[in-house]
Amino acid sequence: ISYPLWWMQRSDNGGRALLSQASDREGLTHGSLSTSVGRSAKTSCNGDPSDPAPKLPGILAVPAIGLEAPVLQGIGDPVLNEAVGHDPASVWPGSRGISLLLAHDASYFSGLAAVHTGDRVSWIDDCRTLVFRVDQVEVTRPGAPLPRPPNGIGVALITCWPTDALFWTPDRLIVLAGF
Repeated sequence: ISYPLWWMQRSDNGGRALLSQASDREGLTHGSLSTSVGRSAKTSCNGDPSDPAPKLPGILAVPAIGLEAPVLQGIGDPVLNEAVGHDPASVWPGSRGISLLLAHDASYFSGLAAVHTGDRVSWIDDCRTLVFRVDQVEVTRPGAPLPRPPNGIGVALITCWPTDALFWTPDRLIVLAGF
């Protein structure tokens, strides 16, 4: 039991530093993300709303479960130990397609099962804030195909299932949200 506690403490410290860095860059004060994500801007610093390379860390916010997490590029353990990982094989949030965002079930996505259809999922990077709405919450097998978002732009939040298991997690919990 001491290893999971140590891992969560270490992960929390690193993630808190990344989140603070991103919040400072965006001019947000701690705890202000829940109120600031109500705006739905689709602009970027370059004038291109689908700029493929945001400055990282980005911020993922799901106010319904109190989630505010840093996002880094990659899905390996070095990234997932401190942040939500963006799958490099997928598009960035706001681009046409589905952006895949993954986190360990014992870290940022531990409360993901409490998300419901209609809840907001926000992506904040150096140039924009995008607000998505949850369309679907489902449990699937790893590698199962994902449905297309209704208008072609969406995010999928993915974690192991069941979220209360430490190591044996044969399925995946997927929260799909469209723009």
